Formats: sequence, structure tokens, C-alpha cells
Amino acid sequence: MHHIKHTVEWVTPYLGVDIVTTNPSIRTSLSAETYGVRVNDSSLPTNEEFYINIPVSSG
Repeated sequence: MHHIKHTVEWVTPYLGVDIVTTNPSIRTSLSAETYGVRVNDSSLPTNEEFYINIPVSSG
């Protein structure tokens, strides 16, 4: 059985790396800014990499 696996790397600012199978990648108590995350999806026939910007509001 092939397990779906994603690597989530919090790159800007650097907040660590998680290997995601069943539990999500969570960061709490974030400051108001935009966070850059790199997600690698190794479950596809071709390894895919996605860059995501996550804006966090102060209000």
C-alpha cells in the first residue's frame, strides 16, 4: 500500500519541516505577516513541488 506523503517546509520565515501523512502541518501564535511554505507531493507519479504564500492578518 502506497502512503500519501507530503513534505511541508515553512521557508519564510523558517519555521521547520514536517512530513505530512495523516496529521496536518500546524504553526500557532504567528505574527501578522506573509509566510512562505514549500509543499512537496511525492504521491504523484512525478514528484511535484508547490510554493504557497499564506498571509496572516493582525485583526
